[in-house]
Amino acid sequence: MPQLFKTISLDRIDLSDDTYRVTTQSDPAELARSIGAVGVLSPPIVKQRRGRWSVVCGFRRMAACRLLGRNPIACRILSDDSDFLTCAKIAVADNASQRRLNPVELSRAYRLLSRALSFEELPIAAGEIGLPDGQELIEKLWDLCTASAQIQRGIVDERIALPVALELIRMPEAETTAFAELLASVPLSLNRQREALALIREIARREDLDFTAVVHSPELAGIAQDPETALPQKGKALLSALKRRRFPSRFKFEEAFEQKRRQLPLGEGMSLLPPPNFEGSRYVLQLSFHSADQIAEQLDRGRKVAQSKMLQEILSAG
Repeated sequence: MPQLFKTISLDRIDLSDDTYRVTTQSDPAELARSIGAVGVLSPPIVKQRRGRWSVVCGFRRMAACRLLGRNPIACRILSDDSDFLTCAKIAVADNASQRRLNPVELSRAYRLLSRALSFEELPIAAGEIGLPDGQELIEKLWDLCTASAQIQRGIVDERIALPVALELIRMPEAETTAFAELLASVPLSLNRQREALALIREIARREDLDFTAVVHSPELAGIAQDPETALPQKGKALLSALKRRRFPSRFKFEEAFEQKRRQLPLGEGMSLLPPPNFEGSRYVLQLSFHSADQIAEQLDRGRKVAQSKMLQEILSAG
């Protein structure tokens, strides 16, 4: 455990030694503002190694002090007999006590502890220092810290949903990089990320192309790079383009159906739903209402819809 305080020049601290780094936060600017106002409330902890000082915890604090031009800085010193597991627990506990760790940080923490523990001992040690200790979660997050930089950054920035990231890390690196870059330009919800990934894979198989060739196609690149389109509209346009390419015949039916549906006298509270995936001939007329009078009005409007020539065209096309 820490034994004493010492003021150390930054040039004597090996900031390139990331052995105990858990944090994924790299920008020290916000922390620098806080340190500039009130100082370093919790000094970094270091340990001597090969004639220099290695950081056990406090990487961002040191970066912030360097940004502020504060040198030397006060540090807490670990005794020379502090073993690897002690240092690892201090590093993880320091991070976990400050904030809720993101999935990549949890993965790093589990991996760090595992260098001195068996996999069976890991959940107990994790729980002792405030980490989630479920074996299933540990196994799920195990490989995240070895994923590509794009995948890790996408998880941290919440552009890539964790279930999708876990699928991506099993794919070739070129494919994960391409998909991560696409999501960086076109944010999608979890379900839409899964849908887009499945569609791209199906298109690649159907057209005998590489996954990356589909992602880098001119149409998708145009959507991703369009500066005039708002992000939500980009997502819709991306999925629409993928569906059109994957299901060209069905997409034509869908477009034709939408054009004709807009010409029906449906009005507020009434909608016409096509058969799932446009397979079959059973349509659904859906009503929503807040009074008995509104039901009567909609039933009258339903008769007009039933007599509409456009409805007959829809039914005959199906």
